[in-house]
Amino acid sequence: MAKRYLKSRKEAEEKIAATLDSLTLMKDYFFTAFMTHNPQCMKVTLKAFTGKDDIEVKSVTMQRVVSNGLEGRGVRFDSRVETEDGTVYNLEVENRPGKALALRLRYYSAMLNADNLAKGTKFSELPPIANIMIMPKDIRGQGKARYVVRRVFVESEEKIGNNPEFFEDNEVIILINALYKDEESLIGKVIHDFTTPNSEQKLIPEFSAAVKKFLQKEKERRKMSETITDYGLQGNVLGELVSDAELEQVSKQSLVEGALRERQNNIQIIFQTGRFSRAELTNLFPDQKTFIKTLKA
Repeated sequence: MAKRYLKSRKEAEEKIAATLDSLTLMKDYFFTAFMTHNPQCMKVTLKAFTGKDDIEVKSVTMQRVVSNGLEGRGVRFDSRVETEDGTVYNLEVENRPGKALALRLRYYSAMLNADNLAKGTKFSELPPIANIMIMPKDIRGQGKARYVVRRVFVESEEKIGNNPEFFEDNEVIILINALYKDEESLIGKVIHDFTTPNSEQKLIPEFSAAVKKFLQKEKERRKMSETITDYGLQGNVLGELVSDAELEQVSKQSLVEGALRERQNNIQIIFQTGRFSRAELTNLFPDQKTFIKTLKA
C-alpha cells in the first residue's frame, strides 16, 4: 500500500510541476502554496486590497481549520492573517461564488469571531476582522477594483450615501474584482499578478522575484509542487491535475496523516497547559511516546 501511495504521490507532484508555468494565483491550491513560501507577497496583497499603507503582518496561517463543536459545520480558511494592529483577515480566492455567497460570508465572519475569542474573555476583546474575497467577476458591474461591505443604520436615510452612519462592529467584507484592469495603481498591479500565468511578467517586484525563484530553480519548483500537493489533497481540489484514481489513492493517505497531525497538535496543547507531565501524557497516548518526548513547555 505504501509503495502504491508513494508512486501515486510522485506522479501527482510531477504533473503539478509541469503545470507551474501556466498556473495563476486564482487557483486556491496554488495561492495557498505560493503564500506559504512567500509571506512578503501577502503583505503587499493586503496593502493593495485594504488601501492601508501602514499594514505590518504579524502572522500568516494557511488553510486554517476551525471546528464548530462535534455536530456543527466547520470551515477551512484559505489564509488567516493577523497584522500588528490586531486585525485578523481571512483572504480567500473564490472561483465559484454561488448564490449563497452572502450567507457563507456571514458564517465565515461568525467562525472567524469564534476563533479569536477564548472562553471567559470579554466581547470587547474581539479583534477587528475582515473577510476578503477575490472574485472571478465584477459582481456589482460598476468597474471598481473592490467593493466594501459594512453594516449601517438603515433608518438614518439622510446619511445613507456618501456619508453613511456605520454600526461600529469592527467587521468588514471586501470583494475584489479580478477583472479590474489598471497597471498604474497598486491594487491593479496586484490583481494583474493574481490573474496572469506564472510564465508572464509580474508587475509587483515581490511577486516577480518569488515566481522567478521557483520557475528557474529545480529545487524550488519541486518544493512548490510538494506544497501544492499537500494543500490540494486536503481540500480535494486537484481533480483537474491528477486522475480520480490517483486522487483517491493519495487522499486516503493524506487523511490519515492529517488526523495524526491533528492528534499531535491536541497533545501539544494539553501539555502546554502545564497540568499534565510527559509521563502522564505517555500513559494516555502510549503510541505517541516518541512525539511526547520532543514536546517543549
